[in-house]
Amino acid sequence: MATIWKALLLRRDEPASQSVSKAAAVSAGICLGFGLLCAAILVATYYLGAAAGMADRYSFQFAFHFIPAAISHITYGHALDFTAYEAVREVFYREFASGRFDAAFQAATALGAHAQDKGLYFIQNDKGGVLYAVLAFRLFGMAPASLYDLFFLVLAISAAIFIGAFARSPARLFLLACLLLAFFVLAVPLQSDVHNIAGFHGQRALSMLGVVPLLHLLCAAGEERLTPGIALAVIAQGVILVFVCFIRSSNVWAFALLALVTAFVVLQIRHDAALRGHARRRRFGAVLAPLVVALLCLLALNAYKSAAFNPRYFSDFITDRVAWHNAYLSTSLDERLRDVLSAKQPLAVGDDYVFRSLENFLAARGRKGELDAIVARKNSEVPSVYAVSGYDRLVREMYLTAWTEHPFLMIRHYVYAKPKLMLRELITMTQPAEAASSRNSLGVENPRGYRPLGLYASLTLLAALALLFLSGAAFRAHEVLSVAALALGTQIPWISVYPFFYAVPESFLGLTFAFYAAAGLALAYFCARPSQGAPGGRARS
Repeated sequence: MATIWKALLLRRDEPASQSVSKAAAVSAGICLGFGLLCAAILVATYYLGAAAGMADRYSFQFAFHFIPAAISHITYGHALDFTAYEAVREVFYREFASGRFDAAFQAATALGAHAQDKGLYFIQNDKGGVLYAVLAFRLFGMAPASLYDLFFLVLAISAAIFIGAFARSPARLFLLACLLLAFFVLAVPLQSDVHNIAGFHGQRALSMLGVVPLLHLLCAAGEERLTPGIALAVIAQGVILVFVCFIRSSNVWAFALLALVTAFVVLQIRHDAALRGHARRRRFGAVLAPLVVALLCLLALNAYKSAAFNPRYFSDFITDRVAWHNAYLSTSLDERLRDVLSAKQPLAVGDDYVFRSLENFLAARGRKGELDAIVARKNSEVPSVYAVSGYDRLVREMYLTAWTEHPFLMIRHYVYAKPKLMLRELITMTQPAEAASSRNSLGVENPRGYRPLGLYASLTLLAALALLFLSGAAFRAHEVLSVAALALGTQIPWISVYPFFYAVPESFLGLTFAFYAAAGLALAYFCARPSQGAPGGRARS
């Protein structure tokens, strides 16, 4: 074990063998404690969300897209080709919009032979949510709570794999505890529906399920060698990460982040003169394995899409969420930029802003017929989707034109306006109950209010007590790199493309995780520092 343990926990007059055995026993006890702490946090988070009513509701995206497709498959035997019966979707959404969640299931499953009367509905959003709903209903029954239960089942499985793989690493188990504490803190703000999140299992919150697998892959890249146990755990977490990416396509940022961290570590190994021959090759294999597994899982997902999706998705309909539409949508949150791009028309924040802006953009250039052709095809072919590949190409042209015509405003938007909006939202989410605003950053009514400041205070005390057990544990540079990468990586979606309200849960999760992990790293450093005999001395565990 680390020399830090020998210095902090053992007396100088003890024999070396006794010192080592006692250090190993203490380390095993700490690991067991952190494993139990992780399990306790998961259970507490589940019941906190359930007590707030999360399990009894679901988001608009599930009601409009995914659940009708799952009912079409499970109840009416429709092929799992990620489409729904239009009649099922209409009935289900009508009841959902009236607030009758349970009645929506009853009405949609009682159509009988009339379920096929109106043809198929094609899903334009992330289609993986259909598979999520099908799995939830198959495992837990056809009810809103099933979607909530599946979220925690996937989270618990990924956490269990992490604990099993790093059962002898107090530092890494501590990082998992920090991450699960962040989920616990989020149980309060996610009680509100102001961003159409509707709890942990809202479509915009499902991306959080990919954070534990990604942390595992980042930590695994720091192993000295690739063992069968490590390989199996990496494969399992890679499958979960790709499953989450299927549910929420914005999670592709995880693969880019993993590639960047892997490249950084590979460069370090190449410049490490102490590694030679077989040892260097073994180290390279351990570093590259998580990235290779993740990319192979991504290729397998693409093959599954090709085999399972309705063939119409591959004609003139894009198979995943549009990208340029979301990039342009984010400009609607910047008042100065919005006034210029929309010709000072009072366009509201939302998808309609992009469509109306595109109308103005094409009309000013005498090309309005191009958009009319797309809308005509929508009405004449498949009623539920645009020919969005053509639509998104036009939005891309409009977005790039904004950069050429208003470069300074666009730069200001990304370096000032977007960070300001996200910061304001995160401050709102950490206000105490008596100071919580009744409206969020978009001016949408928020009757519940975001109130997790008290949780921050109480959990900080809990974390500090847990961190006392880590005062002798040695954090390696790779653990620090993993924390920094994950905290920054969770900010990529809203920084690069998405409007901030699409990524609030994931962003808040990453920052809260960084808060606890940084506290642990600082405490471990300063507690261990006097025993090292020199400032900043570290040891490998």
